[in-house]
Order: sequence, then structure tokens, then C-alpha cells
Amino acid sequence: MFAIPLFIIASAFKGDGVNYKLITAIETKSSHFTTDNLQNFYLIEGNKIVQYNSMGLKQKEFSEVKYGRPGLIEASNPLNILVLYPMQATVVILDRQLTPLNVINFRDLGFQEMKTACLSHDNKIWTYDVKDNKLKLFDYNGKLIRSSEDVAQVTGKTITPNFMLCTENDLYVGDAFNGIFVFDTYGDYHQLFFIKGTRNFQIINEQLLYIKKHQLKVFSLRSFDEIDFSLPDSVDVKQARIEQSRLYLLHKEKMSVYEFQ
Repeated sequence: MFAIPLFIIASAFKGDGVNYKLITAIETKSSHFTTDNLQNFYLIEGNKIVQYNSMGLKQKEFSEVKYGRPGLIEASNPLNILVLYPMQATVVILDRQLTPLNVINFRDLGFQEMKTACLSHDNKIWTYDVKDNKLKLFDYNGKLIRSSEDVAQVTGKTITPNFMLCTENDLYVGDAFNGIFVFDTYGDYHQLFFIKGTRNFQIINEQLLYIKKHQLKVFSLRSFDEIDFSLPDSVDVKQARIEQSRLYLLHKEKMSVYEFQ
């Protein structure tokens, strides 16, 4: 995993700002995007997943109309890309060519809906079962590997997850009303960060990045300090990610990629 360069964080803390060079800007009304560690980015455009390289050149597309519109894509492992179709409670795993490797229909496993899911660090699938308030880990064949205790009982809160992210040691579950819940990779509850209203986030080197009111926030998972990260263009920005020396911004009607200077 690549850390945010230290000089960038130091500049942000001091209020010096960061210098950016625009690499590419693409017109799009995408609802969601993600990136991989090769600096590719992936846009959800209607029923399609579209992959671009770090220079903004279109590479590949994937579309499967029978599953409806994708709600989420995760490419933390570019060899196993997760695509969630929430209305059909279906997850499709794609390879690096955007060719399907596995299709898991969670309705066959008792799920009526799936608002979010994520890959575990060992390429399994975490999701949340709203029927019994439990986090559940499945393999690519739909076999249940692990189930947590009742989350409502252990946290004292009824949650409606809208985003999940798994690191090597922790599972982060975002809830717009309550904040971001932290579990270990066995599904045991640890703590709650009162970061409310976010629809997605990214974790890089013990730092949690998220957008709030068109501003990129950087929250330290060690010190619990938070800073505003200066952006080259914050107008209508709704999602942001960082990969190595690249900053990716999804706006209302465009996607832009910058390089740190």
C-alpha cells in the first residue's frame, strides 16, 4: 500500500496547500468510481463499468443488463474486481480484463437486498445481512465462512451500512446516520468514529479520507486529528481518491485526475 507522500500531509497541516498538475478531465455523470494500485480508475456509467488508465484513456468496458445498474465497484485487487448490483443482490467478480470470474446471487442465500459489500484482504466477500443484523463473510462460491454477533446488540445501535472497506486487520462499516464502525477481520466490534453523512471513504497508511460538503477530509486513525486537504477544484466534487502521486476527483458532470507536484 502506498502512503500519501509526507510532504503533502505536512503542507496540508501547515496550510501551505499542495501543487497539482491536471492530467486529464473526462465528461461524465458517473454515480461512483474507484481506483486500483496501478493508477487505473473505473467509472460506473449507467449499466456499464468503464476502465481508464492513469492518463484517462479508455481501456475496457463491462456490462450485464440482466443485473440492472451497478451500485458499487471495488478494485483494491485489480485481479479480483468486485461489482455489486444492489437491486438484484448480486455480486460479480471480474478479472483484470473485466471478464467475469464468479457470479454470486445472494438472494439464493436469503438476502432480499444488498446495499454494500467489500472484498476481504484474502479475496472473500464481506456484506451485511439486515435480517439478523450480522456481518457475514462468504467465499466466491457463496459459502458462508464467518458470521459476526448481532451488531445491534454489541454496538447498541441499529445500523444501515452504505459502504464497507476491509484492510489487512480491520473492517470499516459506514453508516450515514451513526458514523463509521470498526470491526476486526473476525467481525468483532472495536469502536465507532463519529464521521457521519459520508457515502464512501478510503484508507491509506492509517489515514481515512472522505468528502464532506465538497471538501476532502483526512482523519488520522492514530491521533484522531482531522485536517482539510486542499483540492485544485472543489466545485460539485462528490468523491475523491488518492493513488500514489495521483488525485482523482469525481464531480457532478466530470472526472478529473491530477498529479501532485
